[in-house]
Amino acid sequence: MAATEIDYKQIQKDLNSMGYNVGVTDGIPGRNTKAGIKNFFNDAGYVTPSEITYDEQSFIRGVAGFTSKPLGLMREVITRQVTVKDLSDEQLCELNLHLDLKEGFYEIKRRELGCPSGTEQILRYDGKLLHDPIELLRDFQKSQKIEIPIFDLASTNLFSDWDETKKTYHFLNPKLGGLLGRSSERVSYCADWMPQLGSVPPDPSKNLDGTGSWANDTIRDGFVICQDGINRLYLRALSKNERVATRSIQQFQNVVETWIKNDGGNNLPFRPYHSRYNRKAGKADPNFTYLITISKLMAGAELLQSQFNWTFEEKNQYAAWVKDRILQRLPVGGRIDILKKSICDLNVEKDNMNDACMNAAPFVAQGLLRAAIAGNDQELAELSYLVFKQYSSALRPDGSQAYDSIRDCYAADYTVWASEFLHDYIYLASTAGVDLWGDRFSKKHGSPKENIEYALRVVSDPNIVNEYAQDFGYPDCEENQGQIVQKMFTYPKSAFAYYFERFRPERLDDIYLEIRDNLYSYTSASGVNYEVDLVSKRPQLKEHFIKNEEGIMNQRTQLLEKAKLEKRKMLLKDKGFEIIKDKDQFKGNYKVKWYFKNAAQPGSAREYQSTDTLVLEEGLGFFKGNQKYSQPSASLRSILFVAYKNDGEIFVQGDLDLFDVGRSYPTELSGTLRISDDPEIIGIWAEGDVFELELERIN
Repeated sequence: MAATEIDYKQIQKDLNSMGYNVGVTDGIPGRNTKAGIKNFFNDAGYVTPSEITYDEQSFIRGVAGFTSKPLGLMREVITRQVTVKDLSDEQLCELNLHLDLKEGFYEIKRRELGCPSGTEQILRYDGKLLHDPIELLRDFQKSQKIEIPIFDLASTNLFSDWDETKKTYHFLNPKLGGLLGRSSERVSYCADWMPQLGSVPPDPSKNLDGTGSWANDTIRDGFVICQDGINRLYLRALSKNERVATRSIQQFQNVVETWIKNDGGNNLPFRPYHSRYNRKAGKADPNFTYLITISKLMAGAELLQSQFNWTFEEKNQYAAWVKDRILQRLPVGGRIDILKKSICDLNVEKDNMNDACMNAAPFVAQGLLRAAIAGNDQELAELSYLVFKQYSSALRPDGSQAYDSIRDCYAADYTVWASEFLHDYIYLASTAGVDLWGDRFSKKHGSPKENIEYALRVVSDPNIVNEYAQDFGYPDCEENQGQIVQKMFTYPKSAFAYYFERFRPERLDDIYLEIRDNLYSYTSASGVNYEVDLVSKRPQLKEHFIKNEEGIMNQRTQLLEKAKLEKRKMLLKDKGFEIIKDKDQFKGNYKVKWYFKNAAQPGSAREYQSTDTLVLEEGLGFFKGNQKYSQPSASLRSILFVAYKNDGEIFVQGDLDLFDVGRSYPTELSGTLRISDDPEIIGIWAEGDVFELELERIN
């Protein structure tokens, strides 16, 4: 297209909407317009184009259209002031163009609307980058005189024996089968929605409610849901139910192959214009949402590779695609915020944070090495090492991570999270014959081994990190007696299994003893479970467990009972129940008939399931688990938590299954012990079915 055919009036409108203030939209490419174009492309990380063609115009139009969002409408929906069902077709399509919500996705299907999501498009510009990321890393290598080890990529052999992998997963956690069936609605959504993605933007719904992240009742966008959901999808391939396992493999493979075929899953690093901080919409951010999405897809492909039955050509197509996608995430610190002198500052302040020195770096290093293994690409392996080496300049002599450890009340959590990412990279490198435990940037810096040891101390005492933590002004951070109150999630000890095997073998029992009663312990952080690959390749670890099985299992049982008791104490307190010491008018045995009915079908008849005996005494109770071959499973009924009050109020909580044995979900039931013609106890199962329990007092 000739220059005269370029719609400069539209370009001017777009630049103004993104905060570049080029003045009047007269269609004349004057000095202000040219300056705005230059600033936009430079902010996006590109050299100023010598001329404006259709490609440049389309890129400007695409970014402006994507970042000019209806924030008011988005905020009302995610904070539940308005439901998607209440929106007009036009409003629903506008919302879907700018925000991917599970509720919106299915409402559009229900109405049979043809409005696409903004993330279905591929917004990419093939101009020259201001900072070539590979050149930056090679310059870093030269300036620091870094010697790169040779990676034996052909010897990695990760999760190669599928039968052994499945056995080891279930060996390490006998309860895994019950966990795999949970959150099926979220998993189905990710399998349906993710194949259409052309681009991945940063944090679509984060802080829209003004909390800095998400309030408990705020609706999460699809990318947040599927950061966990995509892991759950590929982990379901481990199910002992062959139908579930086969379908999960097929669904996950469909996501991967559709992205390869459609050139999908691109980095879209742009956010809306923020006038208050004069933050232009054209500024390319280091996109963590993109990184975690791509990385978890790669982790799933790594686990399931033996089940895809790809041809040699298909494997090469995957390797080429994944190489391009992980390179899109370089430089680690973003296209604009280039790390000064290519080295991290051990005395960093909050205004000088850089992703190259934070948890994203070992995550990117993992991705580069996975892509290197997929394509037997030595250069990618070298780049992964250089990213790791640069990151290691952020490790203090005591092993603490200089950047993540200052992040206010999240410093402890980010410290451990970053160490998990690093630990996974260290293990992945070890499978290629490279030992990085003692690899440090200089004598003044810590090593990966020391970093993991520091993180494990933080797990034991999160306040350790307050030596470094700074006040970032986060609204949900608090202080107590001059100390920042650290927030930290629970991390599985199994995440550090390779460290224990190498340096603390006496703690290996921890990975057998820990209570992994939710799938999040498998899907958080990198989303890989290298402890499984480690145990599969170390027969002596299994032999140790089998040899000491009785003692370890007894200890595990004690820990489970202790954890169950603590959980029940908390439930009693939260629900307002207490032990009944006298005048227990409801003490005794009750015959309980279990029914269920489909709540989605009004007027549907309830179906009898089983009969059980409920024993009540001193405000607590239990089901005997009669009728073994019925549902909910007798084994699950027998471990339900039951509490009641002197006024007859009763509360039942625990995992219950329906239809498929083991496909259980956390369920709460409540009601009264005052027997009448109506069901005494009622509860709703996770998939919408209603439990009704009828009681008859025996004695």
